[in-house]
This record gives sequence, C-alpha cells and structure tokens, in this order.
Amino acid sequence: MTIPPNQSDPPNSPKRDRQVESETRFVDPIGNYELGGEDQTDFAYDPSAPLETQPVLGEYQIIEKIGAGGMGQVFRARHRTMQRDVALKILPQKFSNHPHLVERFYLEVRAVAKLMHPNIVTAFDAGCALGVHFLVMELVDGISLSSQLAIEGTLKQDQAVNFLKQAANALSYAHSQGVVHRDIKPSNMMWTRNGTLKILDFGLAHLTQEATTQQSDKHLIGTVEFMSPEQVGQPNLVDHRTDLYSLGASLFYLLTGQSMFSGEPVQIALAHLNKEPPALYEVRSDIDLRLDAVFQKLVAKNPKDRYQDADAIITSLTAMNLLAANPSTQTVSVSKLPHLTFEPPTNRPQGESTSQKGYEAIGIELGMSTTRASHVEAGRNLIEIPIDGDKLSIRNMVWSDDEQIAVGDAASNLRASNPNQIFYGFQRWFGIPLLERTFAGRRVPPEILLAVVLRKVLDASKLRLPQVSHAVVNVPSCYDQLHRQCVMTACRCAGVEPLQLLDRPLAAAIAHLETQKQLNVDSSAVKHFLFVGLQTSAGEASVIHVEKEIARIVTTVGDWKLGLARWHSRIAELLAKRFQEQHGIDVRQDLSSASRLQRSVEMAIDRLGVVQQVELRYEAKQKEIRWVLSREDLLKHCEDLIQELIQFAQQALLSSGVDIKSISDLLLVGDPFSIPQLRDRVRKAVLPKGKMELMSKADLARGAALQARFLMPPIDDTGPRAEMTSIYDLGLVSIDPVRGPSAPKVLIPKGTLLPTHYSRTLRFAAPVSPPASPTQESATSKSPTLQFVESTRLGSVNWHRLGSINPATSFARRPTEDPMQLRLEVDASGILDSKLTWLAANMQLAIPPLADPPMDSVSVQQWRTWIETLYLCQAK
Repeated sequence: MTIPPNQSDPPNSPKRDRQVESETRFVDPIGNYELGGEDQTDFAYDPSAPLETQPVLGEYQIIEKIGAGGMGQVFRARHRTMQRDVALKILPQKFSNHPHLVERFYLEVRAVAKLMHPNIVTAFDAGCALGVHFLVMELVDGISLSSQLAIEGTLKQDQAVNFLKQAANALSYAHSQGVVHRDIKPSNMMWTRNGTLKILDFGLAHLTQEATTQQSDKHLIGTVEFMSPEQVGQPNLVDHRTDLYSLGASLFYLLTGQSMFSGEPVQIALAHLNKEPPALYEVRSDIDLRLDAVFQKLVAKNPKDRYQDADAIITSLTAMNLLAANPSTQTVSVSKLPHLTFEPPTNRPQGESTSQKGYEAIGIELGMSTTRASHVEAGRNLIEIPIDGDKLSIRNMVWSDDEQIAVGDAASNLRASNPNQIFYGFQRWFGIPLLERTFAGRRVPPEILLAVVLRKVLDASKLRLPQVSHAVVNVPSCYDQLHRQCVMTACRCAGVEPLQLLDRPLAAAIAHLETQKQLNVDSSAVKHFLFVGLQTSAGEASVIHVEKEIARIVTTVGDWKLGLARWHSRIAELLAKRFQEQHGIDVRQDLSSASRLQRSVEMAIDRLGVVQQVELRYEAKQKEIRWVLSREDLLKHCEDLIQELIQFAQQALLSSGVDIKSISDLLLVGDPFSIPQLRDRVRKAVLPKGKMELMSKADLARGAALQARFLMPPIDDTGPRAEMTSIYDLGLVSIDPVRGPSAPKVLIPKGTLLPTHYSRTLRFAAPVSPPASPTQESATSKSPTLQFVESTRLGSVNWHRLGSINPATSFARRPTEDPMQLRLEVDASGILDSKLTWLAANMQLAIPPLADPPMDSVSVQQWRTWIETLYLCQAK
C-alpha cells in the first residue's frame, strides 16, 4: 500500500508543509524568457564588496540582492539623500531591446502606482538609469505566508479568517482602481511584524481600462496551483473575480499545507476547470463548516457563482460570526520572524522565477498492432506525423539482443529470423508483474514494452513539434481499470504526459463531426451515432449521444479479448492444420515457424481489404503449402465471430434506450470492414436505414488530436469535442470476517459524467489494546475489510476486484470514536483514485486502485530514465 510521504507527520508540522511548497508558474505571455540566477545582473554587484563600492542607480545605492520577481530581480537599496531603505526591482538590461518586455515591466509600474493601501506594498518611484529600468517599492519587514507555513505549519482558523479579511480589503481597493492582480498566492502576500498583511508583485496585473497586447487568449498567465478556471479556459475574459478564486485556493493551501490539486502543470490547470476540490473539513476536522462555505463560494468554477466582489467576503465573514473578537490572537508569532526579509514571489529554489513554458499536445491512436499520431494546429489544420522513418504509423513491436533494441519496422524485419527476441501484442500481458523473457537484458513489466514504442512516437513528434509534451491517447472504451492504469503507466514511463485516455468511439465521433462541420452539416441538432469497432485491441460497439458538437457515450458493449486477433488466430489455426495434414508436421510446436505463420496470416487478412483473394504461401521444414484465401472464405470461417460482433451492436442499442430511428450514422472502424460483404452484413443487422461511414486509423488519430486541441490550456472550444462517461459500475463490498462479503453496493454507476467523485464518512472500531492471550481474537480481526470492485460487460453476474483496505487498522493510533473520510475520484480518463483520511490527525492513505497495485511514481521515474538511456545508447 502506498503511503504519502506526509502520512506519519502530525497536523500543522513544518516538515509536512515544506513538502508542498513547489509551484509551477506560467508567467509572461511575451516569450520564453528565463529570469533569475546570478548571470542576470546587469551591473557590477558584488555581495562581498563594501557598500560604498556597490553600483548606484539614480539616487539608489544597491545594498544586497533579496529576491527575483516575475519580471526582474529585487535588491535592497538605499536612497542616498533620504537614507531610506527600499526594495528596488530591475528589468534585466538584455530585455530592454524588446519593447513588449519593457511595456510589460511598465504595466506593473502603472498598476502599482495606482495603489495606496495599507494592505498593498507601496510604490515610491520608477525610472531608468544606466540603461536599466527599475521600480522602487516599500521594503517590508516581514515574511511571506508560504514561508510562515514552512516555519510554523498550517494556519489556525482565526489566523486564516484574519488573512481573508485583510486580503479582501486589499483586493477590494485594487479592483476599485481597475487593477486585477492575476497571481494571488501565499508567496505574494506577507505578514509584517505588526500583523498586517501586504500583497506584493503586481508583475502580472491587468489594468481593466487598458487594451494591452499582453492580454492574450493564447497563453496561460499566473501560477498554476492558484489559477482560476477562466485563466485556464478563457484568459481574455478574466476579470476581478479571478483574484477571488485564487484567494480561495490560497486559503486552502494555508489551512491544509497542500494545493487543491496535484499533478504535473497541465493536469493541475485542467483540474481547476473540471475537478471539485475536497471540502476543508474533509482534510481538517477542526475547520468550521461556515468557513468551508466561504471557501466553496470563493472557488466556484463559474465566476457568476462566486462572491461578486471582495467586500462581499467580509460581509459574509461578519454575518457568519467568523471574525474573532480579539484581533491580538490573529497576528503572527513575531519572535519567529527573521529580521527584515523580502520574500521572492515564487517558492522555487533560490527564488528563481520562471517564464511561460510552451506546451504542445498530439493525438495518439494506440492500437495493439500499430500506433499513429496527429497534431491539430491553430486554425484546425491537421498535421500527420511520420513516426517510423517516413511512415505515418509504427508497428507495436520491439526486438532486443542483450542491450541492443529495435522498434517498429526494424523489429518486424527481425521477426522471422529471431522469433525468441520479438515482443508484440503487449496489452495482452497487462497485469503480469514481469515477463519471463528479458528485454534489453532485463525482465520488464509489459507496460515498459509499450512505453518503448510510445517513446519512439514522442521523439519522432518532437522532430516536427519540439515542444510536444502531452497527448490524448485513444483506448478501447471497454478497457477496465487494469488496462487504463497500465496504459497510463506506459505513457508516463515513455515521457508522454497523458491529457486523457480517450475512448476510441469518441475519437471516431469527433473526427466524423469535424468532417460534417467542414461540409456545413448542421451541428446544432441532437443526434446519435452507432460505433462498431473490430481492431486487434478489441471488439466493441457503442451508442454515442451528440449535442452541440459534444459527443458522449451512452453505453458500450465489448471485450478487449474479442478483437481482430481472434480472426488472425482462427485462420492461422486452419492453415497449421492443413500443413499438418499434408506434411505431418505441427508447425505450432516451433516458435520460429509459428511466428512466421502468424505474420503471414496477418498480412493476408490485411490484403483482403483491397483485393478479392490472396494466395497464402507458407514454408516450414523445407515443406510448402499454398492456400488461396478469399473474402468469402474469411467470412465463412469467422462466422461466429461476426455474429458475436453484431450481438455487441444489438445489445448496445438495446441497453442504451435510444430509439433506433434517432441514430443517424453508423461508424465502422477496423480493417475487415474494408470488405464490402462484412460492412453490408453489419449494417443490415443493426442500422439498415442509417448512413454508414468507414473510419480509418488516421481518422481516429485526428479525433484524438482534436480532443487534445480542446483540452490543452488555454482551451479552444470552437469545434467538436468529447465528454467521457464511466463505462462500468464502481462499487464496494464489505467483507466481514464472520459473515463474509456483502453484496456489491454501487458507488459510481456506469454512465456517470467524468470526472466525478464520491465522499463518505466512515466509523469503524479500532483495537484499543492487544488481546489478553494469543488465543483471544483482537478487535482488528473482527473488523470488516472494504473491497472495491468494478463491474464487467456481464453486468452484475461478474465483478473485478480492485484495491482493498481495512479502515480499522489503517491508522494504528486512531481512537475508536474518530471518524474517517473515504473519497473516491474518477478522472476524465476513467481512472480511479481513492483516499482514506483520518480527519482528526489530518493523515491520509492512498487506497491501491487495483488488487495488485500498479507502479508507484518512483518506479515510473526509474523506468523512464532507463528507457531514455536505451535510446541514447542506440543513438550512439
């Protein structure tokens, strides 16, 4: 069972809070410029030199460097006439040749110059000397809230309320002056020695009355952990209410010591759009429900549902009697404050500030036999990416000889001569901890083989799109938790950050909708598609609901074991029997012969999509057999498999409850559908009067790329896109040691819109003392175990076991009466994440998503490094 690093630390401990200080900041929308570091100083500043030899800017004598801001470095300086110490922020001289950067710097100058308020750092002066632009500000004798957290731990409730009140006062004034901060966070707010809160760093501020070139809808602006949904989705529509959301996110951090959402930057940004944060009282049991109500209103996804101005926050705190009567109990512990510190605006090491980082996303059609990738540019122009030499698809096949590897066609070419060293069909082995045969000198999990192929896809994509880092990856909609977790792990081991695992029927629907849009087909009407897919990775059928260009699966029936691979095996078995009848040799007993036989059949079936018949010529043991395989032969020998696929489609139609007359289009995916007889049979059996569209792998990759275009912040919602729904029920079984397991209770039913969550308070008795004798049963042995389960395509007849936990034994020191909070989350990829929290102690355990837990983050990073090393060695 994976235990978070902070699990053993008591609430409010400094150690616990330091672990969550790192932030990711998307800053200037004007270029990829890195600020911070000693090499950025533009004059002869020497920290060891006497004061009188330090550089002078105008009237200001530089004393020491104290930090770095979003648009420059910050020094303590002294006005030579007034002998007043100030904070002097400079724009690095090398940026002075960029008018847009200078304008951004003076945008901050103009923003701060408008503001004179006790809760906002005051600006005294600005100018340019020696070619260096600078801003002079009040030097605050205090500490940032983020550093306060690291020193003393999380805030008490009355301190948090005091913070809210003062911050709201500051924002109310700033907003009244037409200034929106856009980067409110704990490290941009300081406690002074007298307990006054001051907001600083207006480097990203927006003057609402000015139309500036910096206000762009093509860049993320702010710090991702505290970014509002509209900053992610529609940056050009940001107004003062974005600061209120960031204030709520800051409140969560100050009270819990962690950000509302975790993950890599783009995942966090998307979580602000799509995920509901946990309630404060779910993380800290001592938090008043009234304060949680204020928090929830601050972080509402829709700005219309938030407080409409900062004054309303104070009004609400007063009405709820949350403001403490004795203000002295709300100030910071002055004895803990270091003398005269100026905190950098981010919590990064050495206080360095980062600029906007560019990200690009691709769409990946991930099959069992081949993979394809596409990218959609601005203007919805499609780029198909060559990923195996000049080929647009790559075979999911790898070969190794000790530490030498081959991938794709290079591996396929070695298949006949080296069948013992070939790996393919990786998804069949998901769930096996380590394969028996070694790859590149090591026994590896099957996810690593898939990761090696995905790494090749990523590297090839970077040749065309250097900033590619993320992807939407298509998977069969019938994939269960095991397969989704394994694909996600493979992506991360490959260095691909998955924006989403997209159900393949939805990728087909998006591509089809985009084609209809280009043909000016009405996209406003509600419609339904029937998807039928027969690929190596699965056989499945789905009914898809479409409204306002948004596609959503109503129901899916299928199985990853019942795909095209069974067609290949069926014909290979027939050919092997014919060979044995003619020559008395069973080629299935020899790996090399069997591998060549399988490959011959796969190529023959592929060819039948374009020709009426194909001659199979197979040699083994100096013997030969020829078989003319026609389309009719293939369909005859696979008749039961065809009927099975038709039944999937009929069951999907029946269980969806959708009137067949409302289904307008039949989308067929899979190479065998190139055979007209098969297309006609399926159409006649399931949708005789609807339109039929044959979709290719290129279409599926295009659908994934279009979804990636929609998901990659800032959001582009101008075209077709998909919303995921849960395909299977997720439930809970209570296993009593005496009475046995209960019937499964469904917690998240299939068809639920994703992402979603389920939360419940649990009360279980914990053992108070050990048993008096070895024969006496402890309370622990009598406590029930919670077993999480997932339904299958067989419905309530069959369930898959997922992770399990015994609540009574999860926290050894938990008093019997202390409740626990169970929280289940299913993300937009359909992947389950569950946690159990001991509320009183603010301790949390991650519940394994599977009966056999998948790779942890440390193992993922180790395998990722190993794969990178493999490719580096190959390059040499």
